[in-house]
Amino acid sequence: MNDLLSYKGFSGSVEYSAEDECLVGEVLFIEGKIAYCGESVSEIKAVFVQAIDEYIEMCASEGIDPQKPFKGSFNVRVGEYLHRQVAIEARKRKVSLNTLVVQALEEKLEPKAMHHHTHFHEEVVVTKLVTNEFDFHSRRSGITMQGSSKEGALCH
Repeated sequence: MNDLLSYKGFSGSVEYSAEDECLVGEVLFIEGKIAYCGESVSEIKAVFVQAIDEYIEMCASEGIDPQKPFKGSFNVRVGEYLHRQVAIEARKRKVSLNTLVVQALEEKLEPKAMHHHTHFHEEVVVTKLVTNEFDFHSRRSGITMQGSSKEGALCH
């Protein structure tokens, strides 16, 4: 079984909990925590979908946008030497540093049948961090959302 679930751009884990004797999971790649559980594969999938729908609904009721798991940019610490070498190589190829890194990542992941859809953006993205503590518990499903977030309950 694939241990990752996917719905509306969100990914969720699936693991067996020997302690609870059920399947458990949480939404991945977001701030805070949205956890869910089920007795069977079909139930864990359904509860994951319900958790995402309730999260989106909760954000709408609060008037905030749901957090996006992936924004299309991330920082990588490569060290001074590698940074210099990549910059020189990008200059030789007459492409931006960003373009060269994206091409290298695509080449590395291509054997895994990666879907190619690349956008190049040269702007700098700045994220403002505003901490809000929250604790959300759905009465309908028993789904729990808790933690700190950026500009709203798991949302920004």
